[in-house]
Amino acid sequence: MPFFTYKAVDSSGEIVNSFVEGDDIDVAYNSASSSGLHVLEIQEANTFTRFYALKLSARGIKPRDVIEFANNL
Repeated sequence: MPFFTYKAVDSSGEIVNSFVEGDDIDVAYNSASSSGLHVLEIQEANTFTRFYALKLSARGIKPRDVIEFANNL
């Protein structure tokens, strides 16, 4: 199943950059929206992002931790 990266706004107004897995872009959009986010942009993830998304999900690392790590870089 492909991964999609998205940029969204949460209920407190914070911008969230993350990824979601889905069969197509509509399923990915609905998945992100159902978690209370207002999706601004969504696109299919590149190979690099897909690789790390699979590695992170296998280890149980939460997307919020990945976002914090990326911001600290």
